[in-house]
Amino acid sequence: VRSSDIWCHAKRLGIPCTNSSIENGTWEMANEIYRLFRETPVRNQGVFVMGGCEDGVVSFGKTVEEAGMILFHWLALAFQY
Repeated sequence: VRSSDIWCHAKRLGIPCTNSSIENGTWEMANEIYRLFRETPVRNQGVFVMGGCEDGVVSFGKTVEEAGMILFHWLALAFQY
């Protein structure tokens, strides 16, 4: 999705972020996302931001509904800033 609120406050919220120098849709991006799963709490948070794609936010869950609720959770936290 696109969310400037989540994206702009990702660092404050502790949301993992991909390296901004890596292009979307590349093998390097796939490896970068794999790195997030190895080195950050992304698996538990269910969300990360695309560093090189302004406002780009990815959420995931067992269902579409769960992924949506995760987005609402982080959006509510972002609105506090």
